Amino acid sequence: MATVNMSKAAELAGVSRQTIYNHVKKGILSKNSDGTIDTSELLRVFQNLRFDSQDKPSKDVSDRHKFTDSTCNSDVNLQLALLTQENVFLKDKIERLEADKNRLEEEKQQLWTFLEAMQRALPEGRKEQPKKVVRDELGRFKKQE
Repeated sequence: MATVNMSKAAELAGVSRQTIYNHVKKGILSKNSDGTIDTSELLRVFQNLRFDSQDKPSKDVSDRHKFTDSTCNSDVNLQLALLTQENVFLKDKIERLEADKNRLEEEKQQLWTFLEAMQRALPEGRKEQPKKVVRDELGRFKKQE
């Protein structure tokens, strides 16, 4: 995972360093034990990150081109790392949502089975009041959990 220091995090997020420190202090943004911040954390909190270089160009033209090329490469590599982490984060989120959906489908099926069993168990005289009986039985069912 790509990590950056507080200053670079503020630059990427387009906020001040103080904002980064405040977000960490409030628990909005988490930092690693070495004081760096995962770029995936920046993406989670700020969504859009900035990749423009604001470094001063060198006076020597050949040095300026070398500097710009290396800066572009590092920005592209950082952006690639951020997008890769975002992709991993989103895939994980999809897996969790699918697991939640499957769990809810199972619970729904269990409740329908329970409802059908309760309706079959009703005495003939009470079949005209199935909602009340089901409510009563569901209340008892919830207390058992």
